[in-house]
Amino acid sequence: MAIGVAPLNAQDAPPANTSRETEQIVVMIRSTIDGEQRVGAGILFGSANDRLYVVTANHVVRDPTAATDIRVELRGLPGEPVPATLTTRFDAKLDIAVLSIAGVRAKGIDATQIPFDRLGDPASLSRGDGVRALGNPEGRPWRSTVAAAPIASVSDSLLVFETSQVVPGYSGGALLDTRSQVVGLVLNVLPPEATARNITQVVQLLREWGFPVALRGRFARAEPEIVSAGEGFSCALRRDGTAFCWGSNEHGELGTGARAATTSPAPVSTSLKFASVSTGSTFACALTIDGRPYCWGNAGADDEDRVVVPGDRLQRRTPAAVAGNLTFASLSVGGNHACGVTTAGVAYCWGDNEYGQLGDGTTTARESPVRVATDTRFRSVSAGQLHSCALATDGRAFCWGDNGWGAVGSGAAGSRHLRPVAVGGTLRFSMISAGDLYSCGVTTLGAGYCWGYNEYNALGDGTTTPATEPRAVAGGHRFRRIVAARTAARPVTCGITDQNAALCWGWESDALGRPDTDDTSKPQPVMGALRFRALSVGLSHVCGVASDGAVYCWGDNRYGQLGDGTAETHFTPGVVPIPP
Repeated sequence: MAIGVAPLNAQDAPPANTSRETEQIVVMIRSTIDGEQRVGAGILFGSANDRLYVVTANHVVRDPTAATDIRVELRGLPGEPVPATLTTRFDAKLDIAVLSIAGVRAKGIDATQIPFDRLGDPASLSRGDGVRALGNPEGRPWRSTVAAAPIASVSDSLLVFETSQVVPGYSGGALLDTRSQVVGLVLNVLPPEATARNITQVVQLLREWGFPVALRGRFARAEPEIVSAGEGFSCALRRDGTAFCWGSNEHGELGTGARAATTSPAPVSTSLKFASVSTGSTFACALTIDGRPYCWGNAGADDEDRVVVPGDRLQRRTPAAVAGNLTFASLSVGGNHACGVTTAGVAYCWGDNEYGQLGDGTTTARESPVRVATDTRFRSVSAGQLHSCALATDGRAFCWGDNGWGAVGSGAAGSRHLRPVAVGGTLRFSMISAGDLYSCGVTTLGAGYCWGYNEYNALGDGTTTPATEPRAVAGGHRFRRIVAARTAARPVTCGITDQNAALCWGWESDALGRPDTDDTSKPQPVMGALRFRALSVGLSHVCGVASDGAVYCWGDNRYGQLGDGTAETHFTPGVVPIPP
């Protein structure tokens, strides 16, 4: 029997207790496992290619045998429940599984009208705060707990809240805060407490699995969600998906439609809402919330000095759709090329290809995405200056393109690779970042490794010796992420530790975030004691999103790329005033 959270008393409440919009992203599930019918719920989190995707508790659809019949009921869709299928993505230990609903348009579902903007922030919860569960108790759809249950504890993985009874059917449903925002995926009950998976962890896992995650926040103040530092400019997204850029604009890289540079954030000229943004030398690309790629700026110039944005040979000072009608789960921009990974784990690249950085087995430049020549399925891809790297679903790292200094990590330097090759060694990675002639990654145990060019200490191993295979970053730090500089011949590398502290190393510059540059060959803390959840390294500056959602930048500012309204360089992180 699928069990979930119970109310504090014997009754549960009708839908009036929750936001009608929130109910539209919570679905009711009935499944059959070994002849036994189960009831539960799930959360709609994204759409692509005429499909909707639902995340639920794994035990609702596997226990351990996979369900043979799964039916999903959607709020506002009259008629019988629609069939759903299990995807190959699940984690029995975390109790998370993903379902797919195909042919949604024919079923009368308009995915563009689904209110995915109901994502809450579990980190804002404290002990004693009230939460409600929304689910399918005993087969009664869209019922929520009557009284707000007090939070007992909050961690990066679990939300524990108080309850006294067990009612089947809440499993896989949404745990809501007082604003009816989703803060957790309900798992099970062991009275006097119940547990829900932290929705931030769920979203992160879904993205790692390559799904198009459209869940986003609404009620939080207009904070940037993602920031990316380019060569002489920067871009960021607010949580509502609005894009802003600032800095140099010679090639239209700000996407404002104008030619003027700006030292303060300016809105990208489009009505599109984006889920991610990535910047390169002089152009940027972004994914809409449904996974469609758009680019603007200049990804190389031909003899007539016309700029070439991937997918279009005309100058683009505002976002233009990338050719090919593909949708991606993630996207990365390098020096003059870009790459993306579909929800099926297939990698595509486009743009310059002189060194084989597109990975299609040729050196022919492509104006539209071309499939990377491999059958390997990837979680994510990272485009560097002249090479690219990707993380396979099993944690292995692959790279292709320029290998003059060992950036591909194959164990030897001096040749370019036109197709993906496995990075040497037996390490398994949780993330990977391709830079300018070097690469870095974080293992599943949180250890940092880098390889490739090292004349300016980019590898962080305490030497200036290049490496053709992964070499451990000095200091024994546990990292969440390491970010290589994609467009810097004299690079700075930065990482976020498991305590969300920012560390940088590499070329002696203000981008290190500290005045003391005596030892730049090993990780050193950035001034200010800020905590970060994202970092991006540009040509000679760094930008990041702090734990409170504010954007900070530091380093070179000759083009206004720090976004503080000045052209003054500074080594301490300064706030970027993103408009509300």
